[in-house]
Amino acid sequence: MLSQLKANFGKRVGLELLNGSKIFGTIVETNEKSFRIDTEEAIVRLMVDSVQILWDDQENSRVKHQNI
Repeated sequence: MLSQLKANFGKRVGLELLNGSKIFGTIVETNEKSFRIDTEEAIVRLMVDSVQILWDDQENSRVKHQNI
């Protein structure tokens, strides 16, 4: 997952966490254990191993609209 987060640095993505939560935003920092994502509400720091699925921007938009 770390390599996917680094590859999407600066891009808008959607994340599904292990607890089922979904977060949408721009990855603004990554390191070996954690990363920060800028969402509409706040900048959030998460652990890399808490991410289950990462979507790119096109998939992100489609998933977000399906959940509304």
